Amino acid sequence: MNKTHFIKLLALSFLTVLLLCLSFPPADLGYLAWIACIPWFILIVTEERYLCLYSLGIGAVFLVIQISWMRHVTCIAWVLLSLYCAAYFLVFAFCARFIVANLKLPFVVVLPCVWTALEFIRSFLMTGFPWFFIGHTQYRYLPIIQIADIAGVYGITFITIMVNAAIADLLIRSFTSQRRAFFRLTCTLPPVLVAASLLYGLYWLRHYHPEEGPVVCMIQGNIPQDLKFESTEEDEVQILKQYADLSMGMKGTPIDLLVWPETMMPGILNINPELTGRKIDFLSQLTATNLAQELNTNLLLGGIALTFAGKEQVFFNSGYYYNRKGALLNRYDKIHLVLFGEFTPLKTYFPFLTKLVPYEIGLTHGHERTVFSLDTFKTGVLRLGRLSATKIRCRLLSENSGKTE
Repeated sequence: MNKTHFIKLLALSFLTVLLLCLSFPPADLGYLAWIACIPWFILIVTEERYLCLYSLGIGAVFLVIQISWMRHVTCIAWVLLSLYCAAYFLVFAFCARFIVANLKLPFVVVLPCVWTALEFIRSFLMTGFPWFFIGHTQYRYLPIIQIADIAGVYGITFITIMVNAAIADLLIRSFTSQRRAFFRLTCTLPPVLVAASLLYGLYWLRHYHPEEGPVVCMIQGNIPQDLKFESTEEDEVQILKQYADLSMGMKGTPIDLLVWPETMMPGILNINPELTGRKIDFLSQLTATNLAQELNTNLLLGGIALTFAGKEQVFFNSGYYYNRKGALLNRYDKIHLVLFGEFTPLKTYFPFLTKLVPYEIGLTHGHERTVFSLDTFKTGVLRLGRLSATKIRCRLLSENSGKTE
């Protein structure tokens, strides 16, 4: 590779990584997603050599940056998960190059179809990792995302990638003076789909009349990650007390649902504490019941659940739902566990990988999308999980602020 060739590959790859990162939070410049992949798509078509290298590099650097929060859990899992997701970039580049070059199909059809298909596969393969889809960048732009009620996030991704592909195709045509097929399709299909999506979104928003929804209070403490993983019984009691005290700060305020974050309940709530013999399990269950009764509210508490499959113990990352009387009504077991962070894929074939998971116990993914029945003060009974058509008033009680916001 000569110097000029190297600079071209590096510059276009860097530009794609930069634009992709800026499209997602914290920069949150979602409009950049409409052009972010253009430099990479140009490389896929014009630079067959080193296709795997720069495509994997773009994916790896982008995901390492985006999943950087995971370094606080485990650095090795952070790198492995980034490489796993980056592999989809490599597969996309290979498939796109092969189909465009050999089947002579148009960019604007091939690239969005392959990309969207791979996002869909990533959403469920090995429990799935449905994060950082291109369609997620558009959440601020209400007219364009209304098609999600028809096609989900995949429809938004499809249109966004199609625009990238069309612009890349036209740029390649301009700079190489090539007469490429499907020129009319390239010029007309993306604008038509974007216009149709916008018209649908504007029509839906114009006729949308939000209704008053439930009052939700979310409790957010400040617990160091290492304390959660290597806590003593005394530490667990302190964590429980900290969250209980924050919750009791809402006493006297009418709320419909109080929510604790994922895995913040230190004890196990679905097993009789006499069977486990652990003090923290008894205190956790007592605290949950007392909070619901004292605050007269429903609770959704994140914690670990334990069940038995024969003599084997099975653990889940769960959300426990309590009614206002303090009775445990139902439980949701997390379906999409984080690869290498919450469970180890292929551990049967590669046992050494189990050491990469930060939990002492291996978590199992759930199978059912549980829907809770939420009774509210003003709006009657709602189905928790289908609140997208209601306006939610949310009070966030943070330990850092010490006040209701």
